[in-house]
Amino acid sequence: MKEVFHPDYHLVGKRFTKAIEDVNTSLRNACKRLIRRPTPFSKKLFNHWTTIKLVMHHKNLNLSYI
Repeated sequence: MKEVFHPDYHLVGKRFTKAIEDVNTSLRNACKRLIRRPTPFSKKLFNHWTTIKLVMHHKNLNLSYI
């Protein structure tokens, strides 16, 4: 069996999962277009990508590490 990650670099734990799930949840809540049922759902892929880019840009601008 071929190893994908070297065992020393393979990290498993809830510490990393929580951060990833937090990003997924905030993106899903910010982009109502990603959910199939609501009114603002768009059938055009371009509109989905534009919305995701705008939300991520806004999220990155509001992050402050200072």
